[in-house]
Parts: sequence; C-alpha cells; structure tokens
Amino acid sequence: MTEIEENNLSKGFYETANVEKDSTMIFRPCYSRRFLPCLLWSWFCKWYLRFMERFFGWYSAGIAKHPLITIQLCLMLVSVCSVGFVWFNSENRTVKLFIPQNSKAIDDLETAEKYFRVNFREEIILLAASPSNPNVLSPECLKQAFRAHNAVMELKSFTELCVTLLGNKSRSPEGCAMINPLEFLQFNESKLSGKDIHEVQRELGKAYNDTSLLMRNGRPFWLNFNRMFGKATRKHGRITDAKALQMIYLLRDPKDDDASDKILNWEKAFMDKVSSLVDKLSCFDVHYSSERSLDDAISASTGSDVKLVSITFTFMISFACFMLGKYLNPLTGHALLANGGVIAVALGILSGLGLGMWLRVPFVSLVGCCLSWFLESASTTCSS
Repeated sequence: MTEIEENNLSKGFYETANVEKDSTMIFRPCYSRRFLPCLLWSWFCKWYLRFMERFFGWYSAGIAKHPLITIQLCLMLVSVCSVGFVWFNSENRTVKLFIPQNSKAIDDLETAEKYFRVNFREEIILLAASPSNPNVLSPECLKQAFRAHNAVMELKSFTELCVTLLGNKSRSPEGCAMINPLEFLQFNESKLSGKDIHEVQRELGKAYNDTSLLMRNGRPFWLNFNRMFGKATRKHGRITDAKALQMIYLLRDPKDDDASDKILNWEKAFMDKVSSLVDKLSCFDVHYSSERSLDDAISASTGSDVKLVSITFTFMISFACFMLGKYLNPLTGHALLANGGVIAVALGILSGLGLGMWLRVPFVSLVGCCLSWFLESASTTCSS
C-alpha cells in the first residue's frame, strides 16, 4: 500500500474488503471522481457555520461595546411597531375565522349571488304560546305580536340593510324581504279591531288557500306557512290553532368590513330590543336569534380560556424570576437577568403583534385579553 493510499484510507475515501484466498486488500472509491456532492455539501456547511460564528461574534461585540445605543434602538423599534395597535381589529365572524376566503365554496356562493339571493342573514323572533294563552291566533296575542314586529321596524337603518328581491337597496319597509305571519293581515293591526278568533281563522284560511298571494320573500303564503306557524291544527279544512309564531327578517351579508360592522351593530341593537320585550308580552315566551349569536358564542367560549392562560403565564414568569433571581444569595443571583428576560419577551410580543396590526392582520379576541394580562403581570411579578 502506497503512502497516498494510506492517507486516503485514513480519511475514509476508500472502502476496504478482505479476500480470504490471497489476504489482499482491495480499495474502491466511495464517490465518483467527476462529481463530489458530499464534499460540496460538507464545504457549504462549514462555510455557513463559519459565517454564522463570525456574524454573531461581530453582532455580540457591537452590543457589548454600545449597550446604551442598543437599548435605545430596541425601544425605538418597539415603539414604532406598537403604533400598529391603533388598528387593532378583533375578528369574531365565524365565516372569516374558519372558512378560507379563497375556497371554492366561497367562490361558488359569490357566483350564485349574481343570479339568486343566497347570501343573507336571518334575524329570528320566536313567539311560543304561554301556558295561559295556548292559541297564538287569538286577536290579543296577535296584537302583542305586532308589538314585536313594530319594535324591529323602528330600529335604525333596517330599510337600508334589508334584503330585497331585486338586490338593490330598499326605500321603504314594504320592499324588504321577510317571512312574517302578520302578512296575512297586510301588517295592518287595525284589521284585528272588533274581530274574534273565528274571524281571524277565516282570514288566515283565505290567505292560505289563495295561491296567487305572494309574500315579501317572493313565495306563496302556503309555502311559507310551516316556517311561520308552529304546530298548527286544522279542523274541517280550517286552521284553528297554532302554538308558536316565527318572524324572520332577512339582512344583506356584505363582504366589505365597514358594511359588515353596520350589520353587526344592527344585530346587537336587534337583540337588545327584543330582549326588552321578554317580560312585556304576556301571551308568549319570547325567544330570539341572530346571525351573530353563533359568533358571540364562539367569542365567549374563546374568552373563557383566558383564566387558564393567565395561570400559565403567572407560573412561568414567577418561576423564571425566582429561579434566576436567587434572592437569598445576591452574589450568585441573576435578578437582573430574570427581569431582563421577562421584559425582553414582553417587548418581543408587543413589537410582533404591533407589526402584525400595522399590516392590518385581524386577531381573535383572545389575543387582546392575553396580551394585556401578560404585559400587566410581567410588570408586576418581577418588580415585586
């Protein structure tokens, strides 16, 4: 074996194999002589490690030589990023949170909306008969139903936000699409004056049997009947009894954030208004639902985790301060390191979220709750 072969063998450039017959050693190259990918990758890794070592060495030396300038620059960067909190936007809409806005389902709905009214929001009032008034078709109960309907009509901007069959903005409540059992009275409460329940039943039967009567949602009265009257009873071809009334108001579901905020504010006013009628309508047990009800429920469920997150942060910060502080022995303690580490994490979170808000990235409500709590706990735990 030559001296060159011994050196190559020691470097692992050859594979060896013993042959029993003549006890000779055979050398085979482990790579092609023309292309050396393993050597190229090894060279790149070594270069990268040397580069990172030099960079962080230079970076650390610069920080150590100019600590005050470094601290000022960091605080300036955090301050600039924190300006983004002016545009903090908490996203609670279920459709935005859980459905990709570039998905095929969303694209198909937008295509269908060009020809049909498929994107709308339903605001529902359910008036269930109370034990003392089992039949909601009585004139007294229908008058109370008019109170609920009129309360909705009095809400600001309903005409502007409601759905129309033509897709344009309505100029009056008569142009708004809805599914309302009071339409068989043409929304005229005076038609109940001096009438008993039998006359009301007769008027309701006339509307049900009139196949040419179209309601405000563009469908015949009899097709909407089961959505308006719950557990209706018929005797001898006449509708004699019903256990519940359901009023459905249809609002547009815009994609624009400003218009969507108006819808959400209206729905909040709708829920507040209907909730104020719960104890005022003796004929009914009042129930109501809005499209934002699910969004509010998810937001409340998300916010319920704040307590657990708060406990986690408390233990984490307290542990870091206590273990690194070693307050019993100041000579070996690192109180400044403990406080500095927590403050650095807090500033990093602050600048990162602020930069995201600069870019108009929406966040769930849990982020705002946890952030405010973390910054407060970070400033109080270590200072104590």
